Amino acid sequence: MSNQYFFRINGLNDNESVDQLEQVLKSIEGVEFVEVDLETGMASVRSSATSEKLTAIIDQAGYNAVLVSD
Repeated sequence: MSNQYFFRINGLNDNESVDQLEQVLKSIEGVEFVEVDLETGMASVRSSATSEKLTAIIDQAGYNAVLVSD
């Protein structure tokens, strides 16, 4: 079963960082949809992975993720 998560992402500086984060998230098993918005600093992720796992991977990629809603 998939859940929809919304994260505030700190550390997005340009379109390259958005593309990098989207690729990282899309590589995670269970992720079905990813959208990262540079202007709002938000990421929307639909996944069967837990929010804790997604947060840890985003942080490992060099960004700071704060779960806003699930």
